[in-house]
Parts: sequence; C-alpha cells; structure tokens
Amino acid sequence: MLNIENREKMNKILTITVLLLSFSINSQTFINENLDGELNLESKTLSVNLKEIQFSGNLTSIKYKYKDYYLVKGEHQQLLISFDNLKSKKETKIREIIIINENYDKLVKYIKKNQLKDGEVFFKYNYMFDASKNKELNTSWKNKEYLEIQNKLKEKYDSISDLKNFEGKYYVKILKSEGLDYSKLEYKAELYISDKGFTFKSEIPDIMLLKGTHYIKEEFLPSKKGSFILTKGNSRRTFISLNINSTRESGAFTFSEYGRTNTTTFIIEKFVK
Repeated sequence: MLNIENREKMNKILTITVLLLSFSINSQTFINENLDGELNLESKTLSVNLKEIQFSGNLTSIKYKYKDYYLVKGEHQQLLISFDNLKSKKETKIREIIIINENYDKLVKYIKKNQLKDGEVFFKYNYMFDASKNKELNTSWKNKEYLEIQNKLKEKYDSISDLKNFEGKYYVKILKSEGLDYSKLEYKAELYISDKGFTFKSEIPDIMLLKGTHYIKEEFLPSKKGSFILTKGNSRRTFISLNINSTRESGAFTFSEYGRTNTTTFIIEKFVK
C-alpha cells in the first residue's frame, strides 16, 4: 500500500535516482528500432531507414532557413534532419525531416543560398505540424546504454512478479473500495494485465476506468509473484500497487491521489489467459 508519506519518499528517491542515472550514462549513441536507426554523436554518424530509403553516413552540420540541421548523403536522395534535446541521457526525438531529390554537391550550394525548391522535396516532416498525419512514424530515439539498463530491469521485474503467468483478463467482483462495502452488491469489473501495464473497468464512479504502466525502477521492483508497481495513466507521480494472490482467487490495488488513499479489493470469478 502506498500511503502519502511513502509516496513522498518514493518521489524523493525517484529524483535522486534520475540524477544518479544521468551521471552514470556516458553513451552518446541513440537507437530507433522501428526505423532501423542508429545515431552516434561521438563518431558523428547516422544510419536510418525513412520512407523505404536507407541513409547512412557522416553528419554534416548545416543551416537552412536559419535552422540547424544535419545533412546525410544518400545514393539518390539526400536527408536533412534535426533532433530535439540531444543532450538527454535517455531519449531524443526527431524534430524535422526533409528528404530531397537532388545531387549532394548541388544541394549543399542551394541550401547555403536558401534556394531549395519545393518540387525537389520528396518528403517533409515537422513534429509540430505533421505528427498527427504520420502516426506510423516513430520519432523517438533511445539512448543505447539507458535502453540496455531498462531492458535488464524489465527482465528482473518480469521474473520477480512472474508477469507472464498473470497476463490475461480477469472477471472480478468488487468487495470494497474507498472504505465502502460492496460485498453484498453485484458490482462487477474487468481487469486486464499485459506486458505493458493494466486496465481496470468498473461501474464505480471513482474507478470506472483506470490504466497503468509498469514502473521499471531498481528501487521499486515488486516484492513477490503477482505483485506489480505501476504509474497511473500518464502520471509520473501517482503510483498504483496491484496484488493478485498466487491462486488468482483475489486481489487488490492501492493508489494515493489528491491527499487521499484509495484501496480496492476484489475476488476473481474467472481468469482468461
């Protein structure tokens, strides 16, 4: 159970952990598995597959229309690309992409004169204006060392909690929630546990829909099988402690929000893997 005092301690430890992690990560390599991409700031190289075009080569810093870009040479097309917050120890995102149908040497001359023609642009992306139109484009790049650390922690989290054996859909009957007794009433709910997190749906107003993402930190790993620590919704400050007993007959979850603690207990009527 996460009471207010424990939550404050958790937030303080989280802040210290983030700072320590920032100092301990030295990698300047970011990867994007969806784009088969690797960005190495130390060697100043980039390889990426965009719009089924493979770009691989040195990063050349260049200005175009008063903005800073990296220029990467391609076989037939050339790539102008910029990133957001490259000093991050964890993640960076693509800010802009321009793929141009033009000879590399000619393009450099045109860019320096701001003479690039729209007809030469094969593809253009700006994260502020085009993200909704390009939802299939994953623009997030993870620090390689940070990603390796997180993957190892996720394996540890999964092992301790025995996550794979608890993944599935639970049909439950609510017993108590926020101190109210529902045991003599027929309040049903559905609980979904997956590799990403959990979803809880019920008819009780305060918990009609709850969603959480597994919180993967060394300091807050689960303590036993069927025990999970999650963040509530998109919040990084509200944590949910979810527990399912080993026989999958009952469970409970707790979270603190707006100065109050909500604990919900339930019995499991049916489990579907």
